[in-house]
Amino acid sequence: MPALVATQPDIDYHPDLAKYKARTARRLEENPELLKMSLPLGFPAKVEGPIVWEGKDWTNEDQWVYQLSEEDLQEIEQGMKHFEGLGKPLGYINRETYPLPKLGPKLYDLAKELYSGRGFFVLRTIPIEKYTPLQLAIIYAGVSSHRTSRT
Repeated sequence: MPALVATQPDIDYHPDLAKYKARTARRLEENPELLKMSLPLGFPAKVEGPIVWEGKDWTNEDQWVYQLSEEDLQEIEQGMKHFEGLGKPLGYINRETYPLPKLGPKLYDLAKELYSGRGFFVLRTIPIEKYTPLQLAIIYAGVSSHRTSRT
């Protein structure tokens, strides 16, 4: 009996129904017992809720884009300058070292969509040409530190 060689499945970034059906048919032909197997403990039989959506559900950008105001952008820059002034490595970025007193609570509220809603939102528009790559990394990490609960 020849040895089986493990290969990666033919799965692209964008789902392909024909490839999926062919892969399923091949796997069932190789092992008909797959249909009798139960899901691992904790796996849902069906995924439901707001996290299940299609692109056509979000054609209106107002539903998922938060346009940063001039005040938000000033606060982001102040947070970045505050962190730079501390002279600490990037790993020390958090809500305390990158303060966003007004924007932080807004980001936390927006992040509820990440965990309990559609799973994404977009912030617009940080003027990236204004900052160095290091400053952009500080801004990204600093803003991101305000997406989670405060505990």
